[in-house]
Amino acid sequence: MENLKITNSLYTMNIETLISQLHIENDPGASAGRGATITDLDSKKLNDIADQILKHYGQGAHDSYVKMVWAMGKMSATAFLLNLYSLFNKNWDLAQVKITNKDSYVENEDQAFALFASVITSLNKVKTDDTDMIRKDFRKQ
Repeated sequence: MENLKITNSLYTMNIETLISQLHIENDPGASAGRGATITDLDSKKLNDIADQILKHYGQGAHDSYVKMVWAMGKMSATAFLLNLYSLFNKNWDLAQVKITNKDSYVENEDQAFALFASVITSLNKVKTDDTDMIRKDFRKQ
């Protein structure tokens, strides 16, 4: 099982807390295996996060976040959160972040079971990819 550490002592607002305050699921494992679904992420959520990043971390962090969103191949909530937390941990330096499209993340047994169930039920289906709809009204680079 993985153990994600989200720390950056330069800021008083942790990115995990910021996401939670926007009423967005901040656990990458909660949506693992579902693919890029509009029910997990959408342009409004992406824009709300961008606004709060600008407010709490500044223009440079905001610009890196926008570039990160557009650099992602698929916008699953799991991959998005893993990339966002990595960007935060790397002090908003996108050059230091290896963008992932990973759609699996397991931190506990419940998430392992949910991911397993998701994989089993999707064996005969194409995984959802609403990436274009998710980013449709997101700010441009």
